[in-house]
Amino acid sequence: MVKLAISQIAWDLKNDDEILPFLETNNYQGIELIPTKIQLENPYDHVEQFKKYFEKLSKYHLVVPSMQSLIYGRTENIFDPKDGPILVNYLKKAISFAGQLGIKNLVFGSPKNRLLPDNYSEDKIINIFKELGDYALENQTIFAVEANPSIYGGNFILTTKEAIDLIKKVNSQGLKLNLDLGTVIENNEDLSDILSNDLNLINHIHLSEPSLKKVLIHENLYSVLSQHLKDYSGFLSIEMKNLNDLNATKEIILEIKEYFSNVID
Repeated sequence: MVKLAISQIAWDLKNDDEILPFLETNNYQGIELIPTKIQLENPYDHVEQFKKYFEKLSKYHLVVPSMQSLIYGRTENIFDPKDGPILVNYLKKAISFAGQLGIKNLVFGSPKNRLLPDNYSEDKIINIFKELGDYALENQTIFAVEANPSIYGGNFILTTKEAIDLIKKVNSQGLKLNLDLGTVIENNEDLSDILSNDLNLINHIHLSEPSLKKVLIHENLYSVLSQHLKDYSGFLSIEMKNLNDLNATKEIILEIKEYFSNVID
């Protein structure tokens, strides 16, 4: 059965004491972690601090199935000859951190940190993601590639199909897809085709809008998604920017719960 989560992007940490019990009451089981919200500087060096935060979440029967904004504040380009290895090593720290905390999904979006130079070889791309995927597998987690449309300023993996093609070429059991519905909407992608052919590659799903706007109920899109969820046992995670209105955020939490009530655990 499917489980519901929401990304920490959607509220300020100071509002945890209001949001967390509300999530528990409404059968949400997961919080998608933004590491720098808990520890701004060098978050991956502070595993013990995060364990204490996870203990707080457990009081509300909440787990952390995924983490995102992995390289917030970093400026390196993963494809740069000099900076690339630095960023790969930093991502490995994130993977090790996730492994120690039992987080089973790391979302790799970061479009401006993966700007692809002209004439960059496909073999080099595959080697980078194979290294990260294999390292994730060693740490009992998944490095999940997320497609980011051109509106985010990137030029690499702009569509879900491109992400799927990369994952298949890399062929690492630790590299899978973070399916982002905001990407599907922005690119007018065929969700039914994606789910029918490549559901096995999806490790995590974001319920989102382009530019992380307020999440809306897309009847057609969500209907297609619901039809395929019987074969998916991961999380559906709300991903939207902070509306600076807790009541509005709570309304979305309720609407998503009600829409997917027939398929959630």
